[in-house]
Amino acid sequence: MQNNKRKQVSSDLASNTSKIRKYVTSDGCKLNIRDKYWGMLIPINEETSDRIGSIYLEAEYQTFGKNETRNGYQHMPSDFELHCMLSKNEHGMKITKICGNVTYINPKGEDLILNNAGDNTVIVEGCLFLIHLNEFTAKFKFLLWECHCGSVLLYDKDDEITIKGQDEEEITNKDINLQCAVHKYAIIRQLGQGGFGSVFKVRNQENNEICALKCSWKYSLAREYYMFKIIKEIPNVLQIFGGFNYEYTQKSFLIMEWIKDGTLYDLIKSEHRFTKEELVSLAKNMSVTLNEFHEKGLVYRDLKPANILVDLSVTPFNIILCDFGLCKEAEKIMPGRPGGTKAYFSPEIINKYGKQTKFHDYFSLGIVLLECIMQNKFYGNDKVFQDASAIRQKQIIEKTCAQYFERKHSWTKEINDEVYNIIGDMIRISPEERKLFIPNA
Repeated sequence: MQNNKRKQVSSDLASNTSKIRKYVTSDGCKLNIRDKYWGMLIPINEETSDRIGSIYLEAEYQTFGKNETRNGYQHMPSDFELHCMLSKNEHGMKITKICGNVTYINPKGEDLILNNAGDNTVIVEGCLFLIHLNEFTAKFKFLLWECHCGSVLLYDKDDEITIKGQDEEEITNKDINLQCAVHKYAIIRQLGQGGFGSVFKVRNQENNEICALKCSWKYSLAREYYMFKIIKEIPNVLQIFGGFNYEYTQKSFLIMEWIKDGTLYDLIKSEHRFTKEELVSLAKNMSVTLNEFHEKGLVYRDLKPANILVDLSVTPFNIILCDFGLCKEAEKIMPGRPGGTKAYFSPEIINKYGKQTKFHDYFSLGIVLLECIMQNKFYGNDKVFQDASAIRQKQIIEKTCAQYFERKHSWTKEINDEVYNIIGDMIRISPEERKLFIPNA
């Protein structure tokens, strides 16, 4: 699919306001005049969501001479005045004037104060905005308001699914009667962000049901949807209700089950003290889930706390595995081409000959359990580990695991013996010696 060519339009605001630049397209696809909006600021944390909510950016048009801006942006629009000020409307909040202290964080992670940024500041979809209010700093992600009703391409619904390679064409069905994402779903807040996209909490505006919407700007999510069709009967996996992309853009979407209590990573960050019962339950339930992946000839490859959702309504808590984008058939995994997160790599794959097998998943689960106990990265300073050479990383893993078995650290002496042995079976250096925890198997 071809990328839409974007034209940039500078915005001259009133005194003491910022000068910013926004994106439109020459064919008018990105802006829908009927909707009045050109962009959205979506809360990225719970406080911003509760206290302010989503903000819609509303356009006001100044047509100097030729009235081209009101004709669907078929031509280069004339200068464009945008008033940005927080105010209430029927949608919740909108911006009509920015005159306060606003920080824009560009894709390189550089902070820019909008009031001093000048005409060359470019607002990029997916960037962050920090609006510094008297009581707190509101944090948002910027998204373009895109109407693509009539060009929604559904991922194939057939039960017989063959996983396709990255370069193969997606099988999709076009339905001109389907609404696009911004019209069907009201975006409430961002739930998380990863290498393949962002996940938002949304409300279906037809039936008011809450669900999660995964959106990727760069990568197709079709493969993850097809993978889910294979593993949907496995216990403890997140349900995916559908997937689609647009006919003329690279954006891709998955509609998924929403789990309100967040991820295991969030629970670790909250300094939750895990009980023996919780750790044993986590080990058992995740072992059963991974074992069924492996029986289907699949390797999950990216097990980590951020990909495990938790349901705290029961004791011990339930777990739900999500994000199947890197899951792959074992027979198609190539040596020296690992997928996943380095902090959870097994020692045998950190070289050009290593291959991810089911034993890699065993090891990753052991590291996840250790992080629940330690409240920290098992390998210590994450940046030092990430920046180290492959040889050095392998040495760090093997040394740290050896210290675990020798109980050299005081915290290992405090681990319950049953939990200690469960983890020990998962993080053995020799892959064939590792075991999952499946009682009575």
